[in-house]
Amino acid sequence: MIEYPMPGQAPDLFKGFREELANIDKVEQQEQQRALKMASMIEQADQSTMFGGDYSEAQQMAQWMTEHLDDFADSTEGMIEFQQMAQQLNSFIDASEAYKKQNVGTAAGGAAQGTWNGTTQRLAGVDPYESKGFRDTRTQQDYEMAYMGLNQGRKLQYDEQGRPMLSQRGRQENPFMPKLEELPFEGGFEWFEDNAKGHRFPDGEKDAKAWLERKAQDPKLKAKIARAWKKESTNPKPIEELLDDDTFMEAALQEFYNDALVSFKSHSGDPKPEKVDEDETPIGRFNKLTTGEFRVDDMPKTSVGRLDSQDQQGMGPNEPLSPLSTGFDTFYELKKPISTQNLGEGKKIVGFNIDGFGKMYLAVQQPVAVSGEETLSDDAGGTEIVVMEVEAGSPLEATMDRYVDLDLRQILKNQSEARMQEAMVGELADQEVPKAEKGGLFSRFFGLG
Repeated sequence: MIEYPMPGQAPDLFKGFREELANIDKVEQQEQQRALKMASMIEQADQSTMFGGDYSEAQQMAQWMTEHLDDFADSTEGMIEFQQMAQQLNSFIDASEAYKKQNVGTAAGGAAQGTWNGTTQRLAGVDPYESKGFRDTRTQQDYEMAYMGLNQGRKLQYDEQGRPMLSQRGRQENPFMPKLEELPFEGGFEWFEDNAKGHRFPDGEKDAKAWLERKAQDPKLKAKIARAWKKESTNPKPIEELLDDDTFMEAALQEFYNDALVSFKSHSGDPKPEKVDEDETPIGRFNKLTTGEFRVDDMPKTSVGRLDSQDQQGMGPNEPLSPLSTGFDTFYELKKPISTQNLGEGKKIVGFNIDGFGKMYLAVQQPVAVSGEETLSDDAGGTEIVVMEVEAGSPLEATMDRYVDLDLRQILKNQSEARMQEAMVGELADQEVPKAEKGGLFSRFFGLG
């Protein structure tokens, strides 16, 4: 319908333009209200439906959009961009809620599910994998760290134009999925060793076999036996199928019984010899203490002295150490040199031996001693090896007793004594001493007739 102006009234040439302008303002107000409503709805997103990391990004995004709404409301293009950003945020929230729902799971899903609910049930003691021959190698700390990582807040990132960008940086694929490995079955022998303790079998092997047959009816144990035999026999069929295969299971159980009865027989016969810890024997302790032997002639300038309670620095003339005089001509080298206040500063014991009379001799490394203008070594300023005889009852002997106990000391004494006897026989033979005189010497030195 065309409206005409009343007589005397000027026509409104801009009426159509004003009406169109009013329509634009109305559309902009509607779009602005819709955008505000969406931003408000997003800002109030429920944190319980998302992990903390996703929620922190969504909250920062919604806050930024609310604070910058006026920047977008100035133009239709701005409002379109704002709506696109709001849609992105809405899609991000939907995906975050679905991610949490998927990975938290439900209690009804059971302990085997790779979700947080499944994890809490497993940590409470429910093991859904053992009966199937597997175990979860992930620890409680692994799962707790994964959960904390998903709930850790994240800072929103921005592009070059200063627009916020949502991300999925904190999301892991299947963060609560268990890492399974196959459980090794110890076999019938070890199983009997661990599980038959305290049981009595009055009728011997017959009772033991009947007890094993009853135990093997347990589904968990039967499955372990079947898996072990499947692996040993390289049978390619699925374990579920083999458990129903009478021929296969008969062979698997018989293998288990045979191994278990070997354990039974080992306990029902003569007692097992007691296992000796080699490291705790005198020879074992000696091997742990020493690393070989050395001759003093191969070392730097060496002198022989006596260590007693009055004079710990007493040095004597060079004297030979030989099988004839001491029963040894080498020292046992210590793996770790011994330092003690009883020797003095800068000195350390590097070797030892016991003579045929039970006396201990030490090879001591020390700085070169200076006496007036003379030194005991041509290596002035260096070190020398000093051989010392340890006096009975001295503090140094008490120190060495901690390393060389009485049993070991007796063994080394006997060894040196035997060598002294051999050396004496050789010496007498070389001198062609009459037989009666040999006996006299042995009687004097060793109490032999």
